[in-house]
Amino acid sequence: MVLIDRGTRGSAEVLAACCRGVPGVMLIGTPTRGESQLRELLPLPDASFLYVATRRVVLSGRPAYDKVGVVPDISVVAFDPGRSASGDSPIRGRTASEKTGGS
Repeated sequence: MVLIDRGTRGSAEVLAACCRGVPGVMLIGTPTRGESQLRELLPLPDASFLYVATRRVVLSGRPAYDKVGVVPDISVVAFDPGRSASGDSPIRGRTASEKTGGS
Protein backbone atom coordinates (compact mmCIF):
# COMPACT_ATOMS: atom_id res chain seq x y z
CA MET A 1 0.00 0.00 0.00
CA VAL A 2 1.36 3.38 -1.05
CA LEU A 3 -0.35 6.60 0.02
CA ILE A 4 -0.42 9.35 -2.59
CA ASP A 5 -2.03 12.77 -2.81
CA ARG A 6 -1.69 16.17 -4.47
CA GLY A 7 1.56 16.71 -2.57
CA THR A 8 3.21 13.66 -4.17
CA ARG A 9 5.72 15.08 -6.65
CA GLY A 10 9.20 14.65 -8.09
CA SER A 11 10.79 11.24 -7.66
CA ALA A 12 7.91 10.11 -5.40
CA GLU A 13 5.48 10.74 -8.26
CA VAL A 14 7.74 8.83 -10.68
CA LEU A 15 7.83 5.92 -8.23
CA ALA A 16 4.03 5.98 -7.89
CA ALA A 17 3.67 5.99 -11.69
CA CYS A 18 6.02 3.01 -11.94
CA CYS A 19 4.07 1.13 -9.26
CA ARG A 20 0.68 1.76 -10.89
CA GLY A 21 -0.75 -1.57 -12.06
CA VAL A 22 2.02 -3.71 -10.55
CA PRO A 23 0.56 -6.84 -8.91
CA GLY A 24 0.73 -6.60 -5.12
CA VAL A 25 1.01 -2.81 -5.07
CA MET A 26 -2.01 -0.68 -4.18
CA LEU A 27 -2.07 3.12 -4.54
CA ILE A 28 -4.44 4.80 -2.08
CA GLY A 29 -5.44 8.47 -1.85
CA THR A 30 -6.04 11.19 -4.42
CA PRO A 31 -4.37 11.84 -7.80
CA THR A 32 -0.83 13.17 -7.64
CA ARG A 33 0.33 16.56 -8.88
CA GLY A 34 0.85 15.51 -12.52
CA GLU A 35 4.26 17.04 -13.15
CA SER A 36 6.55 14.81 -15.16
CA GLN A 37 9.34 17.38 -15.33
CA LEU A 38 12.51 16.93 -13.30
CA ARG A 39 13.86 20.13 -11.81
CA GLU A 40 17.29 21.16 -10.67
CA LEU A 41 19.06 24.18 -9.22
CA LEU A 42 21.19 26.04 -11.74
CA PRO A 43 23.77 28.50 -10.38
CA LEU A 44 23.57 32.09 -11.61
CA PRO A 45 26.51 34.55 -11.90
CA ASP A 46 25.32 36.59 -8.90
CA ALA A 47 25.66 33.50 -6.63
CA SER A 48 21.88 32.91 -6.57
CA PHE A 49 20.17 29.86 -8.06
CA LEU A 50 17.39 29.20 -10.54
CA TYR A 51 15.07 26.22 -9.90
CA VAL A 52 13.98 25.12 -13.35
CA ALA A 53 12.63 22.05 -15.17
CA THR A 54 15.43 20.56 -17.22
CA ARG A 55 14.08 17.14 -18.20
CA ARG A 56 10.81 15.25 -18.63
CA VAL A 57 10.12 11.70 -17.45
CA VAL A 58 8.55 9.37 -20.01
CA LEU A 59 7.75 5.88 -18.74
CA SER A 60 7.78 3.17 -21.38
CA GLY A 61 4.69 0.98 -21.27
CA ARG A 62 2.97 3.08 -18.59
CA PRO A 63 0.15 5.61 -18.89
CA ALA A 64 1.31 9.22 -19.06
CA TYR A 65 0.64 11.15 -15.86
CA ASP A 66 1.66 14.63 -17.00
CA LYS A 67 -1.06 17.17 -16.16
CA VAL A 68 -3.46 14.49 -14.87
CA GLY A 69 -1.44 12.88 -12.10
CA VAL A 70 -1.13 9.26 -11.10
CA VAL A 71 -4.64 8.00 -10.36
CA PRO A 72 -4.87 5.82 -7.24
CA ASP A 73 -6.37 2.33 -7.22
CA ILE A 74 -8.52 3.36 -4.26
CA SER A 75 -9.67 6.99 -4.09
CA VAL A 76 -10.07 8.55 -0.67
CA VAL A 77 -12.03 11.74 -0.07
CA ALA A 78 -10.00 14.36 1.76
CA PHE A 79 -10.90 14.61 5.44
CA ASP A 80 -11.13 17.87 7.35
CA PRO A 81 -10.81 17.00 11.05
CA GLY A 82 -12.42 20.33 11.98
CA ARG A 83 -15.77 19.41 10.42
CA SER A 84 -18.11 16.49 10.83
CA ALA A 85 -20.36 15.13 8.12
CA SER A 86 -23.48 16.59 9.77
CA GLY A 87 -21.99 20.07 10.08
CA ASP A 88 -22.16 19.90 13.88
CA SER A 89 -19.06 20.47 15.92
CA PRO A 90 -17.19 17.20 16.48
CA ILE A 91 -16.15 18.28 20.00
CA ARG A 92 -18.90 17.66 22.56
CA GLY A 93 -21.58 19.42 20.51
CA ARG A 94 -20.27 22.94 21.18
CA THR A 95 -20.25 25.58 18.46
CA ALA A 96 -17.02 27.10 17.16
CA SER A 97 -17.59 30.30 19.14
CA GLU A 98 -18.10 28.33 22.36
CA LYS A 99 -14.88 26.36 21.80
CA THR A 100 -12.80 29.48 21.20
CA GLY A 101 -14.45 31.62 23.84
CA GLY A 102 -15.81 34.08 21.28
CA SER A 103 -19.36 35.34 20.91
